[in-house]
Amino acid sequence: MMHRSQRRTSSAGFSLVEVMLALGLLSAVLISISSLFILGGKRIAQGRERTEALSVGIHVMESLDQMSYRGLYTNFTTASDPGAATGPLVIDSRTNNVALGLGWQNMIDSKLEGSYVTVTLTRIAGTNFRSARALRVTTTIFWDDLNRTRNITLETVRF
Repeated sequence: MMHRSQRRTSSAGFSLVEVMLALGLLSAVLISISSLFILGGKRIAQGRERTEALSVGIHVMESLDQMSYRGLYTNFTTASDPGAATGPLVIDSRTNNVALGLGWQNMIDSKLEGSYVTVTLTRIAGTNFRSARALRVTTTIFWDDLNRTRNITLETVRF
């Protein structure tokens, strides 16, 4: 009996089309994973900025809490009779002398460069600040994030 050598009819390995498809699929997966890392890094940076802004807002609210009820509206106005004022009083950390004296803007710049705070005092149930039963204190922190202005608002009522 004679043995014939068996010849392989198909060649070993992958075809060029199979290799190209595998490389295309691998590159798509790697690009997707790397873009997730980039997005994750941006979200972490945004979260840090939000945390810093909240820290600034809490600091401003605590410094306002140190003031007396009457001191809230008398310290931040240039009117000769601050208690007679009727409209909301808006305090900007960049321009108000008392806010500058309290160091709000310096603290803000050290944490979030180019940011600022506005504090709005609004009377509740009264014809003017002196007769108001309470004051609504709204603190808003503004900062730039990826070419957009973001803000966080904190609010409390003082009696």
